[in-house]
Amino acid sequence: MTAFQLKLWASLFMLVDHAGVAFFDDNLLMRGVGRLSMPIFAFLLVEGFRRTHNLVNYFVRLLLLGILSQPIYMFAFPDYPGLGLNILFTLALGLLMLHGYAKSNSIWVVALAAVLAEIANLDYGSFAILLIFVLYRWDGKNKNQLLVLLLLPIGWQVLRRLIHTLSITGFGSPELFLPLLPTFVTGALAWFAGFFIAAYNHQAGWQGKNWFYLFYPCHLLAIGWLKTLL
Repeated sequence: MTAFQLKLWASLFMLVDHAGVAFFDDNLLMRGVGRLSMPIFAFLLVEGFRRTHNLVNYFVRLLLLGILSQPIYMFAFPDYPGLGLNILFTLALGLLMLHGYAKSNSIWVVALAAVLAEIANLDYGSFAILLIFVLYRWDGKNKNQLLVLLLLPIGWQVLRRLIHTLSITGFGSPELFLPLLPTFVTGALAWFAGFFIAAYNHQAGWQGKNWFYLFYPCHLLAIGWLKTLL
Protein backbone atom coordinates (compact mmCIF):
# COMPACT_ATOMS: atom_id res chain seq x y z
CA MET A 1 0.00 0.00 0.00
CA THR A 2 1.50 3.36 -1.02
CA ALA A 3 1.60 6.52 1.09
CA PHE A 4 -1.07 8.04 -1.14
CA GLN A 5 -3.36 5.05 -0.59
CA LEU A 6 -2.81 5.25 3.17
CA LYS A 7 -3.68 8.94 3.14
CA LEU A 8 -6.79 8.18 1.10
CA TRP A 9 -7.94 5.57 3.61
CA ALA A 10 -7.21 7.87 6.55
CA SER A 11 -9.17 10.70 4.90
CA LEU A 12 -12.12 8.36 4.28
CA PHE A 13 -12.09 7.20 7.91
CA MET A 14 -11.95 10.84 9.04
CA LEU A 15 -14.90 11.72 6.82
CA VAL A 16 -16.96 8.88 8.32
CA ASP A 17 -16.00 10.08 11.82
CA HIS A 18 -16.99 13.68 11.13
CA ALA A 19 -20.24 12.62 9.47
CA GLY A 20 -21.03 10.56 12.55
CA VAL A 21 -20.57 13.61 14.76
CA ALA A 22 -22.45 16.04 12.54
CA PHE A 23 -25.40 14.01 11.24
CA PHE A 24 -25.77 10.78 13.24
CA ASP A 25 -25.74 11.91 16.87
CA ASP A 26 -22.19 10.75 17.63
CA ASN A 27 -22.88 7.26 16.25
CA LEU A 28 -20.50 4.91 18.07
CA LEU A 29 -19.74 2.70 15.07
CA MET A 30 -18.97 5.68 12.82
CA ARG A 31 -16.80 7.26 15.51
CA GLY A 32 -15.04 3.93 15.92
CA VAL A 33 -14.30 3.69 12.21
CA GLY A 34 -13.03 7.26 12.42
CA ARG A 35 -10.49 6.26 15.09
CA LEU A 36 -8.55 4.38 12.42
CA SER A 37 -7.59 7.70 10.84
CA MET A 38 -5.34 9.12 13.57
CA PRO A 39 -2.80 6.25 13.71
CA ILE A 40 -2.46 6.39 9.92
CA PHE A 41 -2.03 10.17 9.88
CA ALA A 42 0.51 9.85 12.70
CA PHE A 43 2.46 7.26 10.72
CA LEU A 44 2.42 9.43 7.60
CA LEU A 45 3.73 12.34 9.68
CA VAL A 46 6.63 10.17 10.85
CA GLU A 47 7.35 9.16 7.26
CA GLY A 48 7.17 12.80 6.19
CA PHE A 49 9.58 13.77 8.96
CA ARG A 50 12.07 11.16 7.82
CA ARG A 51 11.82 12.05 4.14
CA THR A 52 11.36 15.81 4.06
CA HIS A 53 14.14 18.01 2.71
CA ASN A 54 12.75 21.11 4.41
CA LEU A 55 11.39 20.58 7.90
CA VAL A 56 10.58 24.27 8.38
CA ASN A 57 8.37 24.36 5.29
CA TYR A 58 6.62 21.18 6.39
CA PHE A 59 5.91 22.64 9.84
CA VAL A 60 4.77 26.02 8.50
CA ARG A 61 2.46 24.32 5.98
CA LEU A 62 0.77 22.31 8.74
CA LEU A 63 0.52 25.31 11.07
CA LEU A 64 -0.87 27.73 8.48
CA LEU A 65 -3.45 25.25 7.26
CA GLY A 66 -4.42 24.58 10.87
CA ILE A 67 -4.95 28.30 11.45
CA LEU A 68 -6.95 28.72 8.22
CA SER A 69 -9.04 25.61 8.92
CA GLN A 70 -9.89 26.41 12.55
CA PRO A 71 -12.86 28.75 11.82
CA ILE A 72 -14.22 26.18 9.35
CA TYR A 73 -13.71 23.44 11.95
CA MET A 74 -15.74 25.46 14.44
CA PHE A 75 -18.38 26.16 11.77
CA ALA A 76 -18.74 22.42 11.09
CA PHE A 77 -19.07 21.45 14.78
CA PRO A 78 -20.48 24.49 16.59
CA ASP A 79 -22.24 22.50 19.31
CA TYR A 80 -19.62 19.85 19.98
CA PRO A 81 -18.67 19.93 23.70
CA GLY A 82 -15.04 20.71 24.46
CA LEU A 83 -14.10 21.42 20.85
CA GLY A 84 -10.46 22.46 20.74
CA LEU A 85 -7.85 23.02 18.07
CA ASN A 86 -7.99 20.86 14.96
CA ILE A 87 -5.76 17.92 14.10
CA LEU A 88 -3.35 19.98 11.99
CA PHE A 89 -2.16 21.79 15.12
CA THR A 90 -1.66 18.37 16.70
CA LEU A 91 0.40 17.16 13.76
CA ALA A 92 2.47 20.36 13.79
CA LEU A 93 3.29 19.85 17.48
CA GLY A 94 4.04 16.20 16.78
CA LEU A 95 6.50 17.26 14.09
CA LEU A 96 8.25 19.58 16.54
CA MET A 97 8.37 16.77 19.07
CA LEU A 98 10.00 14.42 16.55
CA HIS A 99 12.61 17.04 15.69
CA GLY A 100 13.36 17.68 19.37
CA TYR A 101 13.57 14.00 20.21
CA ALA A 102 15.80 13.22 17.22
CA LYS A 103 18.20 15.97 18.31
CA SER A 104 18.22 15.24 22.05
CA ASN A 105 17.15 11.59 22.39
CA SER A 106 15.34 12.73 25.54
CA ILE A 107 11.97 11.32 26.57
CA TRP A 108 11.31 14.63 28.30
CA VAL A 109 10.75 16.21 24.89
CA VAL A 110 7.90 13.77 24.35
CA ALA A 111 6.50 14.41 27.83
CA LEU A 112 6.61 18.19 27.30
CA ALA A 113 4.82 17.90 23.97
CA ALA A 114 2.17 15.67 25.55
CA VAL A 115 1.55 18.21 28.32
CA LEU A 116 1.34 21.05 25.80
CA ALA A 117 -1.16 19.07 23.73
CA GLU A 118 -3.41 18.77 26.78
CA ILE A 119 -3.03 22.39 27.86
CA ALA A 120 -3.74 23.69 24.35
CA ASN A 121 -6.72 21.32 23.99
CA LEU A 122 -5.43 19.88 20.73
CA ASP A 123 -7.46 17.26 18.92
CA TYR A 124 -6.52 13.81 20.32
CA GLY A 125 -4.29 15.51 22.91
CA SER A 126 -1.45 13.57 24.52
CA PHE A 127 -2.75 10.36 22.92
CA ALA A 128 -1.66 11.68 19.51
CA ILE A 129 1.79 12.70 20.75
CA LEU A 130 2.43 9.28 22.28
CA LEU A 131 1.08 7.64 19.13
CA ILE A 132 3.46 9.63 16.91
CA PHE A 133 6.35 8.77 19.21
CA VAL A 134 5.76 5.00 19.28
CA LEU A 135 5.38 4.93 15.50
CA TYR A 136 8.70 6.75 15.23
CA ARG A 137 10.30 4.12 17.43
CA TRP A 138 8.87 1.23 15.38
CA ASP A 139 11.50 -0.47 13.22
CA GLY A 140 9.20 -0.34 10.19
CA LYS A 141 9.32 -4.08 9.57
CA ASN A 142 8.01 -6.15 12.48
CA LYS A 143 4.20 -6.18 12.31
CA ASN A 144 3.83 -7.82 15.73
CA GLN A 145 6.02 -5.12 17.29
CA LEU A 146 3.83 -2.48 15.66
CA LEU A 147 0.61 -3.98 17.01
CA VAL A 148 2.08 -4.18 20.53
CA LEU A 149 3.38 -0.59 20.36
CA LEU A 150 -0.06 0.67 19.36
CA LEU A 151 -1.45 -0.71 22.63
CA LEU A 152 0.58 1.89 24.57
CA PRO A 153 -1.15 5.07 23.33
CA ILE A 154 -4.52 3.32 23.20
CA GLY A 155 -4.07 2.18 26.81
CA TRP A 156 -3.08 5.72 27.77
CA GLN A 157 -6.24 7.05 26.12
CA VAL A 158 -8.39 4.67 28.18
CA LEU A 159 -6.49 5.66 31.35
CA ARG A 160 -7.03 9.36 30.58
CA ARG A 161 -10.76 8.79 30.24
CA LEU A 162 -10.82 6.71 33.42
CA ILE A 163 -9.11 9.48 35.39
CA HIS A 164 -11.52 12.03 33.94
CA THR A 165 -14.51 9.84 34.81
CA LEU A 166 -13.27 9.26 38.36
CA SER A 167 -12.85 13.00 38.84
CA ILE A 168 -16.56 13.41 38.05
CA THR A 169 -18.27 10.30 39.45
CA GLY A 170 -15.92 9.27 42.26
CA PHE A 171 -14.86 5.74 43.12
CA GLY A 172 -18.17 4.58 44.56
CA SER A 173 -20.37 4.96 41.50
CA PRO A 174 -21.67 1.67 40.05
CA GLU A 175 -21.95 3.36 36.66
CA LEU A 176 -18.21 4.08 36.63
CA PHE A 177 -17.38 2.06 33.55
CA LEU A 178 -20.41 2.96 31.42
CA PRO A 179 -18.91 6.24 30.14
CA LEU A 180 -15.74 4.32 29.25
CA LEU A 181 -17.52 1.87 26.95
CA PRO A 182 -17.20 4.10 23.85
CA THR A 183 -13.49 4.58 24.61
CA PHE A 184 -12.92 0.82 24.76
CA VAL A 185 -14.83 0.28 21.51
CA THR A 186 -13.15 3.09 19.58
CA GLY A 187 -9.75 2.21 21.03
CA ALA A 188 -10.12 -1.38 19.89
CA LEU A 189 -11.00 -0.22 16.38
CA ALA A 190 -8.08 2.22 16.34
CA TRP A 191 -5.75 -0.72 16.94
CA PHE A 192 -6.77 -2.20 13.58
CA ALA A 193 -5.11 0.76 11.86
CA GLY A 194 -1.90 -1.16 12.50
CA PHE A 195 -2.82 -3.58 9.73
CA PHE A 196 -3.09 -0.72 7.23
CA ILE A 197 0.25 0.70 8.38
CA ALA A 198 1.91 -2.72 8.20
CA ALA A 199 0.80 -2.98 4.55
CA TYR A 200 2.83 0.12 3.62
CA ASN A 201 5.26 -0.63 0.79
CA HIS A 202 7.51 2.44 1.23
CA GLN A 203 6.32 3.88 -2.09
CA ALA A 204 4.89 7.39 -2.38
CA GLY A 205 2.25 6.57 -5.00
CA TRP A 206 0.47 9.43 -6.72
CA GLN A 207 2.47 12.62 -6.25
CA GLY A 208 -0.43 15.04 -5.82
CA LYS A 209 0.51 15.44 -2.17
CA ASN A 210 -1.21 18.80 -1.71
CA TRP A 211 -4.69 17.41 -2.33
CA PHE A 212 -5.14 16.69 1.38
CA TYR A 213 -4.47 20.33 2.23
CA LEU A 214 -7.54 21.15 0.14
CA PHE A 215 -9.63 18.16 1.22
CA TYR A 216 -9.39 18.90 4.95
CA PRO A 217 -10.95 22.39 5.02
CA CYS A 218 -13.27 21.65 2.08
CA HIS A 219 -14.87 18.60 3.68
CA LEU A 220 -15.39 20.57 6.90
CA LEU A 221 -16.97 23.41 4.94
CA ALA A 222 -19.29 20.96 3.16
CA ILE A 223 -20.35 19.46 6.50
CA GLY A 224 -21.05 22.92 7.92
CA TRP A 225 -23.13 23.95 4.92
CA LEU A 226 -25.10 20.69 4.92
CA LYS A 227 -25.92 21.16 8.61
CA THR A 228 -27.36 24.62 7.89
CA LEU A 229 -29.58 23.11 5.18
CA LEU A 230 -30.90 20.18 7.20
